[in-house]
Amino acid sequence: PIILEAYHSSNEALSRRYWGRLQIKHGDPNCKAVLNKINQLAHKYADTRQASVDRLNIVLLKCQRRLSTEEASTSSSSYEDEEYYDPVYEDLMSMIEEDAMRFNKSYGNLKASIVLTSGGIVSDEYALEALFYRGKENLAEGNIRLGYFELGLVGSQMLSSGFSGLPRMRSNFKKTHYGKLRVEDDDTQNESKPGWVDTFMRWLPF
Repeated sequence: PIILEAYHSSNEALSRRYWGRLQIKHGDPNCKAVLNKINQLAHKYADTRQASVDRLNIVLLKCQRRLSTEEASTSSSSYEDEEYYDPVYEDLMSMIEEDAMRFNKSYGNLKASIVLTSGGIVSDEYALEALFYRGKENLAEGNIRLGYFELGLVGSQMLSSGFSGLPRMRSNFKKTHYGKLRVEDDDTQNESKPGWVDTFMRWLPF
């Protein structure tokens, strides 16, 4: 998954939100570079205390706005290796950065890197949204049982919450040669486009 770590609204703390997916096929020159990066991270942290907790590799898109000490501490649950260098990997990350900034101009400068993260990959307030997208992805890829199970979990949570406290968002993604990236939400200019809650409601049998 590609995860955007940023301030998603003016009154919100730094949070992480599902922002796309890296999908590289075997044979693509980028595939070896990505696998090498993942293996390098695994070896680097194999003998540390982080090895005892659940860890996942993600592409982290970091907003480059200056962080406070507390926010920087919150962001430190991801582990990366700034000494690692591979020109193919760097070019891929640069492409992701450029596309993300072009599609999402309000977030300013973004820095992309593959990191090893512990705990949840998205913030709690955006977990339901991420599960919804993952369910749709599984259905599109033919993983029917898992896809409907994940969408069922989304529906159950929405019903139990009375549809309150759900983030408004647009479900607009653009395909790229390395996967897909989300396009910036814009409620003021895209009122005619359904948000993810509206899109989900169309799946329900009533």
